[in-house]
Amino acid sequence: MVSGGRPVIIELLSRGFFWACVGLLIECVFTGIGSALRGDKRLQCTTYLWLAPVYATAALVLEAVSGALPWPWYLKVFAYVPIIFAAEALFGWISLKALGKVLWDYGRSAWTPMGLINLKYAHWWLLAGTVFEGLHYLLGRTHVA
Repeated sequence: MVSGGRPVIIELLSRGFFWACVGLLIECVFTGIGSALRGDKRLQCTTYLWLAPVYATAALVLEAVSGALPWPWYLKVFAYVPIIFAAEALFGWISLKALGKVLWDYGRSAWTPMGLINLKYAHWWLLAGTVFEGLHYLLGRTHVA
């Protein structure tokens, strides 16, 4: 099967790679800003290459959801938040089983079910969904990735 002149698997892998890079970059910016707020003038950021498939998979699912929902972008982003939480919980559980720990440590509280997600991050995931929608729109117009 071919999509836009390329085999579908190549299309999925290239889009997944793009979204993985975007996710890792956003995480570096986010954690770098956190370092600055803690007084680290180096703006040190932290991420894990293990997270690349998380970002790729979640974004490819969001692409499918975006195409299936006939809503404007500002409503779609609210549907993305539980999907992002589900992806985070699933991959957190997988990392716990495979590596013996969850890569992101939210600790234990009423806001962090099983330590896999942090419900206090909902507004950040809403922002991430908004960024996703903008980039997804641009990708559709330019046929990049």
